Amino acid sequence: MKTLTSVGLLLLALLTVLSAQQAAPSGEEVYVDRLGCWNCHGKTGQGGGGSANIAKTPLPLRRFVSYVRLPSKEMPPFADMLASDAELAIVYRWLDGVEATRTPPPITIELNSATAARADGLARADVGVALTALVAETALAADVPAAAALGYRVTLISNANVPLANQRVDYQLAGREDWSTLTTGEHGDALLSPGRGFVVAMTPDTDKTRARLRMALPAGKTALVVEALDYTTPAAPVVVGIGTAILKVD
Repeated sequence: MKTLTSVGLLLLALLTVLSAQQAAPSGEEVYVDRLGCWNCHGKTGQGGGGSANIAKTPLPLRRFVSYVRLPSKEMPPFADMLASDAELAIVYRWLDGVEATRTPPPITIELNSATAARADGLARADVGVALTALVAETALAADVPAAAALGYRVTLISNANVPLANQRVDYQLAGREDWSTLTTGEHGDALLSPGRGFVVAMTPDTDKTRARLRMALPAGKTALVVEALDYTTPAAPVVVGIGTAILKVD
């Protein structure tokens, strides 16, 4: 009886893992069938007819995803209802992007913001963003790196596809009342070091798992990208989660 029970539990565990893995589409499925990228960029991203070659793209994942969300040229923007950030990471890996990524990403980062309006005479407006880091539906809790190995990168890209350098970003960690500050570098990004970042939760039900960001942005649209990085191998961090939001200032 014990043997049968053990076998049954093992089969249940295997089915759970297979179910999680099957829930994630392939990069080719999203690229070809879902988004129709092949119409302009070719079946494998090789380009042609004036469209860019995006196979083996030299762009880091954050720039690749932000451009899909907020392109600066004739390419139409693709909202997350067509493909999630995690699915774009899978496409990036399928195209053989230069940055190390784990797909499907075990962490989902949800970013929620509202359109901000400038007061008369002001060039910028304060934008607030609620952030929740969750174990992805396609992952198991054991897939998520230890908190001490997780760092986070915040990136801001303007609607002209230009990084917002020297941009102050205030952030409040879940369950805290105090605020801390990041300042973006020349590439529009800033890092939260491992062990000092956001809580990764199973569900987004309480403020104990919700962090907050705020920043003063110029008029127009800005792409905000937040990535979770696994620093288990410090010299070669791997992107294990990503979330984007298009921030609008009227």
